Amino acid sequence: MRTVIDLLRQGNQELFHSAMISWLLDPQGEHGAGQQFLRAFADLVAERGRPELSQLLGDSSLEFVTTEHGVSGGRYDILLKVGGKLFAIENKTKSVGAHGQFEKYARAGALPIALGLSDVSFSEEVRSKYPLACYRDILAILDRMPTAANAFGVLLEQYRLFLRRELRIIELIRTCFEDPQAHTEGELAALLLEGEKAGYYSENDIRFLNHHYLEMLRRRLDITPELKGTAWDRNKNQQSGVWLASKPSRISFRAELENLLGREFSDFWFHIEIPRHVCVCSGSLTEAAAVIQLRGSAIGDKHHALTAFRKVHPSAEGERAVTTLRKSSHFLIAKDVSRQNLSVDEMAQQVIGFMSRFGTFLP
Repeated sequence: MRTVIDLLRQGNQELFHSAMISWLLDPQGEHGAGQQFLRAFADLVAERGRPELSQLLGDSSLEFVTTEHGVSGGRYDILLKVGGKLFAIENKTKSVGAHGQFEKYARAGALPIALGLSDVSFSEEVRSKYPLACYRDILAILDRMPTAANAFGVLLEQYRLFLRRELRIIELIRTCFEDPQAHTEGELAALLLEGEKAGYYSENDIRFLNHHYLEMLRRRLDITPELKGTAWDRNKNQQSGVWLASKPSRISFRAELENLLGREFSDFWFHIEIPRHVCVCSGSLTEAAAVIQLRGSAIGDKHHALTAFRKVHPSAEGERAVTTLRKSSHFLIAKDVSRQNLSVDEMAQQVIGFMSRFGTFLP
């Protein structure tokens, strides 16, 4: 269902959500709840390992709360001050927050807090070191708040409806790909189709859902015996899509490939990508929705390096081999995976099977 929020959040969505959260944190806001949201949020982050805000509110009041506060070399999404201490909230709704931003906040004297649409909104390093509040927590606080008897009460109710729908989509993605027997793909596809038709679900929204899927896959790969403890880079690219990449330390490449390292290639790595034009959650089940690749960095002439690679590793049935390496390309050979094979358990086996073509896993 379309909400008023879908009209208001056009453009930079994180700016909109930051403005909403900042307004709710302000006891003087027209929401009419006084300190209820501020204190509930403070108690929440105290439970997650940041008790200072709740402790200070016992004796002090909020001095200010603002958004997009500029500092040397960056800005704070949301900045609040209580009892002389600064608290910086890094807000991520459609992107992924990295550890470096939090280190900058700490060096500048602010106590960092992570706020994300889900736990996927931040890197594992951030989640392990800093308190994380999710928008499901925000919705739970809002559901306990009274609705103001003014026009802002309508805004608050629409925000609840918006968050409930978005969080339901996230929940359905997890169920769809972690428990295919639950058969939730129909409800998920219907919600996304409604959003696309109504114009409130953009390419960036789809990219975040793909990102969410890849983080679920990364976590599944991390408990797979062959890949446990493997470090994965995770990112998105406007031209291609979202991806995971890794040089697994627990795989020993075949001798023929090892012989190419240092002569033709400086390294090899594996790359898992959801292309830009694809949504993992909707579309034909037989459509290729993900790709697993072996990539390599050629030391000298790319054509010569590619020829040497193809001599020692011909493509197998179901694989695509590149015929030429463009200037910026590292793709050597790939396997497409259809949407019907994207459950995280099945995809993990696809990844391991593909990697096994190039070497053996170490114990």
